[in-house]
Amino acid sequence: ACSCIIIPEGRGKNGHVFMGQTWDWMASARQNSVVLKVHQEGEPSILMICEAGMVGGKGLNSEGISICLNATSVGKGKIGVPLHLMMRKVLDSSLATEAIKAVSMLPRAGSGAFNIATRSGFEMVIEFSPDQFDVIMSQGQPLIHTNHYLSPLIASQDKAKSFIPSTFTRYNTMEKWLKKHGGRIGEKEIFKLLSNHDNYPESICYHEDPRISGERYCSVYAMVMDVTAGKLWVTDGYPCEGKVSEYRL
Repeated sequence: ACSCIIIPEGRGKNGHVFMGQTWDWMASARQNSVVLKVHQEGEPSILMICEAGMVGGKGLNSEGISICLNATSVGKGKIGVPLHLMMRKVLDSSLATEAIKAVSMLPRAGSGAFNIATRSGFEMVIEFSPDQFDVIMSQGQPLIHTNHYLSPLIASQDKAKSFIPSTFTRYNTMEKWLKKHGGRIGEKEIFKLLSNHDNYPESICYHEDPRISGERYCSVYAMVMDVTAGKLWVTDGYPCEGKVSEYRL
């Protein structure tokens, strides 16, 4: 589970584009999470967060392209390009259309939803499965996404919504927050949203459930990006209590 939000320049503080998410995964992944600055000849520079050893992750690049991730599922996969390699391809892009091609032009091994924003003012969610993809674009409004498909092209095949029912309650919490919040939104406001505890422990700020034995899931961290300025903030632990560190391209 993860909860993502994109704020376009018309709603962002100082006219900037912002985006952020919780990263809900196994609690043990916290000690393996790293922030990488990648400098590569002939390609954009990248600032991203991932598990150690991964070549693609959530982050932004020097061309003003940024990406966040939601897990989705249609219950099957096939031989093809893994999700994290497609994320790296997005971060190697210079244009919004190149970011779309990173999903549309490759044989996809699995499913997911890429939340993508650009410094030039294109905000979108690319939902995909091994056999289909769709692009949901903002018309100036904020975009939110959790773990169920919104596109009618893929929604009928959705499997994750059955075993991640908090996808609906977290989505609804963000919808209601946006309706109440009429002012400009920046990193502080997004971190406040990502710290929300409605429906605890399966809230946006997702805490380990003591009723579950074995490996537990939680919000390993939360991250927010100022896409316009090339800044990234990440918490050292739960959004509601973790120390926030700032990184810049």
